[in-house]
Amino acid sequence: MHLKLYYAEHDVMEVSENRGFDPLNIHALLSRLKEQHEIHCKVIDAAQCSANELNRAYEAAVKAAVWNRYPIRKVFGTNKSSASFFGVGVPALLVYEGERPVHVFPHEEPGGDPITIRDHLEKLLRGDAGGKELARRMDELRTAIGPIGATTSELVREGRRR
Repeated sequence: MHLKLYYAEHDVMEVSENRGFDPLNIHALLSRLKEQHEIHCKVIDAAQCSANELNRAYEAAVKAAVWNRYPIRKVFGTNKSSASFFGVGVPALLVYEGERPVHVFPHEEPGGDPITIRDHLEKLLRGDAGGKELARRMDELRTAIGPIGATTSELVREGRRR
């Protein structure tokens, strides 16, 4: 897993999606992630990016959002201009597995509450970003169903190899 953070340092809007986004604090969280979990993050100055670069990054964010079924259009823009604040105004954190974008933050959950960049980074530092808990629950369900001869982690690794 690796991360890409797009933001313009002097152009962060005061909106709920940016709750807790203090550049010094975010950089400290990213450093701790690298030290403790070997998760690397590339910080990209969105103010220095071309419109084409930001559009490609937004397209990657859309892929992750569609895959996870959460809306991002109004998080990073408006109904008419969906990417107008992407990285500039509203920082964007893209989470990659290999070259595939798998998550984007901030985003809205079904209840309408935004999951912020800071929320996600703190969750990663705690080690409860979902993967281990999901594997544990799947192992419990499989135990109730009956043995299949492999742990959930082994099945996931096998699926990634194919």
